Amino acid sequence: MTNRCHRWDFRTQAPRQATIYPDGCRDLLIMTDPNGRQALQLTDWDLRPRKTLLAAGTSITGYRLRPGTTIRPETMQECIASGGRLEELWPETTSDFGDLVSALAAPGGTVASVARSAGVTPRSLQRWFRAHDYPPPVFWQLLGRARRAALALRNGDTLAGIASDAGYSDQPHMTRAFRYWFGLTPARIARDPALMAEFRQPALGIWTGEQISIR
Repeated sequence: MTNRCHRWDFRTQAPRQATIYPDGCRDLLIMTDPNGRQALQLTDWDLRPRKTLLAAGTSITGYRLRPGTTIRPETMQECIASGGRLEELWPETTSDFGDLVSALAAPGGTVASVARSAGVTPRSLQRWFRAHDYPPPVFWQLLGRARRAALALRNGDTLAGIASDAGYSDQPHMTRAFRYWFGLTPARIARDPALMAEFRQPALGIWTGEQISIR
């Protein structure tokens, strides 16, 4: 069975402001403040970059949910009651939309082609996503394209070549997409190893065991 979550742990030694980039995932967070108090939070879909401020001494155990995976409220409560062992509770979760999301984010994926494969109209597909509080199909298509291009920066290809392989009409089109989704230019991401490492974390288009290529 495909892994439906990726666990990560983080602790701040000093106050820190972090930028969260859209990755097509929601994270279940178990946050422990400096006084030992715990809180449970399910992050929302990130549609644009956002900043968050963490106090010194904050500890976070996070479970990044595979794109297209949902989790029941009762499972969230059981997770914190069990000390954060979400892996043991997966039978209580449901996985919806995973195949549709993957198809939309894949190279060449379009709303029309995915709707056709699902045997519905594009409008019906949009209504389906909206009814389940998911971002619209085009969100997954465009974010998937931008993330594929960001991942390709590590190969050392020219920006024009990466833009063409990822399906952008030209390099300026790709740069505009990067500014929209990440608030950064491709060149800025390419020269920052920490940013490149962040974009290689399991998320839309590069989930563990389901990596896709723009080639």
